[in-house]
Amino acid sequence: MESGYPTHYVSHNLPLVTLFGLGTPDPTASDEVELQYPLLQQRGFKIFSELPDVTGPAAEQLLNCFLDFDARDAAWNNRPGKGKMGTMSFTFRSVGRAVILPPHKAAPPDLARHPGQDEEYRPGFAPVLHSPISPLSPSSSIFPDGLMTSLWFTKHQVLLPSTLIAFFNFTLDEGKSTLQDNKLKNEINSIRSSITSSGYKLRLVVVLVTEDEEASLESGLQDRLANIRRATSLDPKSLHFVSRDANSVELRAFVGTVLAALQPLCMEYYRDLSKHARRKRSRNSIPPPTAPPTSGTSQTLSSQGWNVRYETKMGFFAEYRQEMDAACRNYEAAYEALFDGEVFESIAGWSPRFEEARLLADTLAIRILRCLLWTGQTTSAVMSWVNHRTRTRELVDRKGKGTTNYGWEAWEARWAKIMSEVIEKVDLPNFDVPQVLPTGEVAESIPSLFAVPEKSYANEQRLRPWDRLHHPGYWLANSAKHTRSRRQLASGISTEDQIAPEEAPASAIAGRARLYDTYLCSEPHVESGTNPSNRVDHESLMIADLKNATEKFRSRQQLRAVERLQIDIAQEYANGSRWQEAMDVLQPLWLNLTWRKSGWWEMVEIASRLMEICASKLELHDLYLAAVWERLCKVIYNPTPADFLSTLDAFDLDQKPHAVVASDNTAPTFSAAFVFERTKGNVGITTSAQLIVTSNTHAKSPPINLSDIDISFEGGFRAFRIKHSPEIVPPALYDEQNTVEVFDDLRGLETRPRAVSQTIPEADRASRQNSVVANLEFKPGQTKVFSLNLLPREAGEVRASQAILWIRAEKFDFELRIRLEDPPSALSWWQCNENSASPIKIHKEHPSMITILPKPPKLDIALPDLRSTYYIAERLDLPIQLQNMEDDAANVKLSISLSGSQELVPTLYWTSDPSNLESDQDAITHAATCRLEDYDAGEISPEDTHSNSISFQALQKPIDLVLVIRAEYSLSSDSETTISKHVTENLSFIGPFEANYDFNARLNPEPWPSYFHISESNDSSQPQGLEQLWTLDAKIASFAVEPLVINSTSLEVIDSKYATTTISPLRLTEPSSPQATSDSPTNTFPTTIAPKDLLPQIFPFTVQKPHLEDRHSALSTFHLRLTWHRPSTPSKCITTTLLVPPLTVPFGEPRVLVSSAPSPQNPAVINLTYTLENPSSHFLSFSLTMETSEEFAFSGAKTVVRQLVPVSRCDVRWSLLPVKRGVWIWPRLRVLDTGFGQELRAVPAEGCRGDGKRGVGVWVDVLE
Repeated sequence: MESGYPTHYVSHNLPLVTLFGLGTPDPTASDEVELQYPLLQQRGFKIFSELPDVTGPAAEQLLNCFLDFDARDAAWNNRPGKGKMGTMSFTFRSVGRAVILPPHKAAPPDLARHPGQDEEYRPGFAPVLHSPISPLSPSSSIFPDGLMTSLWFTKHQVLLPSTLIAFFNFTLDEGKSTLQDNKLKNEINSIRSSITSSGYKLRLVVVLVTEDEEASLESGLQDRLANIRRATSLDPKSLHFVSRDANSVELRAFVGTVLAALQPLCMEYYRDLSKHARRKRSRNSIPPPTAPPTSGTSQTLSSQGWNVRYETKMGFFAEYRQEMDAACRNYEAAYEALFDGEVFESIAGWSPRFEEARLLADTLAIRILRCLLWTGQTTSAVMSWVNHRTRTRELVDRKGKGTTNYGWEAWEARWAKIMSEVIEKVDLPNFDVPQVLPTGEVAESIPSLFAVPEKSYANEQRLRPWDRLHHPGYWLANSAKHTRSRRQLASGISTEDQIAPEEAPASAIAGRARLYDTYLCSEPHVESGTNPSNRVDHESLMIADLKNATEKFRSRQQLRAVERLQIDIAQEYANGSRWQEAMDVLQPLWLNLTWRKSGWWEMVEIASRLMEICASKLELHDLYLAAVWERLCKVIYNPTPADFLSTLDAFDLDQKPHAVVASDNTAPTFSAAFVFERTKGNVGITTSAQLIVTSNTHAKSPPINLSDIDISFEGGFRAFRIKHSPEIVPPALYDEQNTVEVFDDLRGLETRPRAVSQTIPEADRASRQNSVVANLEFKPGQTKVFSLNLLPREAGEVRASQAILWIRAEKFDFELRIRLEDPPSALSWWQCNENSASPIKIHKEHPSMITILPKPPKLDIALPDLRSTYYIAERLDLPIQLQNMEDDAANVKLSISLSGSQELVPTLYWTSDPSNLESDQDAITHAATCRLEDYDAGEISPEDTHSNSISFQALQKPIDLVLVIRAEYSLSSDSETTISKHVTENLSFIGPFEANYDFNARLNPEPWPSYFHISESNDSSQPQGLEQLWTLDAKIASFAVEPLVINSTSLEVIDSKYATTTISPLRLTEPSSPQATSDSPTNTFPTTIAPKDLLPQIFPFTVQKPHLEDRHSALSTFHLRLTWHRPSTPSKCITTTLLVPPLTVPFGEPRVLVSSAPSPQNPAVINLTYTLENPSSHFLSFSLTMETSEEFAFSGAKTVVRQLVPVSRCDVRWSLLPVKRGVWIWPRLRVLDTGFGQELRAVPAEGCRGDGKRGVGVWVDVLE
């Protein structure tokens, strides 16, 4: 810590380990400490060895591994750091083969020099000896009443280790092993004896390193090590062995093992020292000094002072054990005893002991801060810091030289800086700064500005902001503030006291000691002396603290605080006339001040005034003009605003400076806004806009004459310029307060689709711009509005981007660039009346932006025959009609696209193109869009029309298509301007029909072939197997949105497996009444079907096996085709194909068909016939049982048995007399295959219908 305190007073306590005889030690590492410690060379305990050091590359690598674990530079916290592999932190000191331990006792005093003393001190009497640094030893610097000396801290941190690790070479040569082992035993025992005779309880650890890298480990190695361990009384944790050829990973693991074994030993060592100090404190007695004090009124240290010593020592040793809670309690007890007891009261303010006591108080306060932050008590640490400052202030005011001198401010600066250093050394997680800070809106990785209070303060409602622990930058800024006060007080030192002591009279020197507090700071002649080379550089101290604080604040993105600190840095450079360094800090800061956006104008005034001074000293004319311009703004305090045009009159200029200032980098001395009257415009149609310029200068400022105003745009508008001319003044209108001047006659500005480049020369740029003339003299607070009429020539989005205000004076050119961005509040449009102007609020999101649309097309595109719905498989012929409503003839080109959501769309054709007659007009485009490009419709005269048609074949599935017709044309009067128009239509294609299907079995009147008769036909193409008759009952429903005419319907066989399927030429219809038979007449076509109507159709067909022996089931697949047309277009017939579910026909199982018909003799009786079919190759026997019913009476046997030979059928008939007429009856006949024990289900045929639960039903018609 760079705090001015003795290093070992404030450094962190870590167990000290001495590396004895390893590598090459640093001879100067501890020479200064050994020379400072009294009697170390004369009476210290020397431990040495005559064996050679362990050297070589392997030894240096092992030494580096130990030093890598040195944690003296590690953070002051309990998080894993240098103490890796589960070990605590250590610090190491490498020595050679000799180390000196500090002596326990001081040398006996010369009693002959004290005649007349009590008998207790007579010559020949042995005095009580104490430590050379004890206040009881006459040779000590703190004898007889001093509290502590930093040498006591140095003793335990540098000179007295907790463990001594002795390294020895270990041979693997069997011929030399016995001799060397004996030498090792003697040396280790000698070192142990030296440690024991010294009286210190430090631990000895021995590490044996092999001598030969190439030698192999002998088998008796463990026996040798055990023998050495027994001979030297070392426990297994105190003797270690490492091979010289171990790699870096193995060496690091070995060091970690050794340190892990040391941890309990070191803890026990420092615990013994704490017990020793506690026993001394418990005696409650003052030890007798070696000799009584003899100088003046000196007295020995009081018991309260001894308690301070003992508590400090116990806290010091607790830190070694990393028991920070216990250390904090001991330090707080010592601190309270130091301030609350008689310690400070018994010390005179002029005595050197007073400064020693203050030094100890500061040390205790620093160590208390470290302990509190170590344990996470951040708020308690802040309060402890404040408490020490308050108590020290009260003490210095009461017993010292007061707090109104530079010495106190120096201590205040140091105390704030110490807090910053302690926070950085503790490395709190709250204040961790990421390596890469976020640059966007996300701010999760930005470190905290202050620490969260601990739990004991979590519910504290009145916790002040400064009671929280802030990051180090806060304390560094506080330190710089006190250094500034120190400089101010030092400047008040009298001239006599600024003279060096060797040049001043003795009386003056004596007066200085009574006036100035020089605690940890320089004497008056050095603090503010006449010799600059031997004087405190307060400026450098402040700048260093401010720069460090700036980095801390910047890492936490506290930009305003960073700017404040940088202003202070620049101010300090300026105070020292270091103008260039001040400008280096100030220039980038001044251009990007966030205070301007926040409206902190008092802070901006400080920066601007400093910039004006620095720029003037360095003759940076452009920056000087910018600073003077900003100070003209009325929001900046400036009691004497200057005439801006004469700003550089006091300078001798070699060339005319040109200053460029952006509105974002200065105060709003002038402001500008651009407003379009509307949000949209059209090419070739004039649009209105207004430029509003306001002067915000001080009321006492002279008027400012602008030379020009340049306006530039983003988009297709050309830049233009307003020139100043006091002679040609357009008439203006004023508002009611006469503060706004409106010019309403600046017309005729024509924009072009090119912008003025900012890189071309000024003269050339001016020649390319449109320009108008106006009076650009602005008085303080005056607003001028320039009304403009703009004629766009190109479509697109246009935004007014920048206004450049020019001031061309005799000695300089000044350019103010104002971004014409959207203001935070709504602007006004100034409406001009006959004699005045009035504002109208414009509530637009982007008032400075306008969208220029293409010129409105006057070409009508019509589809006269467009329908709302089309049907699949339909061919479309769409007429397209173009009508020119322009005033001039138009040359038109058409482009048509047809797109859908699928990857297949129909192919488009022009019906007027003869080549399409030979092409496949049913083609399909394998893409999501089909296009017809660049159809030249030719020149269409005004109010004339042009027609053509497109054609395409719809797909065979429902689809939604988008038809886009785009026309691009140019007028004969303006062939360069292209006008476009497009029409989009949605085309929906749906299926016009859907159907429900039902397959029904029918009785085949054709006889079956005989199983016992061999056919004599040799025609293999004709099927010879069994044949079944079926019907497809189809109910066709119309899903069209209009009536359609069906020309025909047909059933087509797609595929037939294992049989031959033949469609019967006889067409049947659905019976008109339930009792109708299948022989009813067919429909007549064409027939009209209305939307949502049904058209029943019956299609008979036969299925015949190719061979009689084939018993496999047959599978047949059909299509139902409908040919239809719209009533309006009978010549355009469309074919729609409907898929019919497949039919599976079994041929190997017997079946029972049920048919009914009225009796020819008696219409009241119904003949019910059951046809038994045996298509198998087995003889089958069937038992038929007719169940009685209340619905009818039947004539015939109740039970019938029929036997069927293979491939045969027979009929069983019953006559039924129904009880009621006009109803369905449900006779139940049980048919049992007696051979297989299987009951057959009756299948309805002619005159019957089936029901899943009730079986076969028969309709009983009403008799006439």
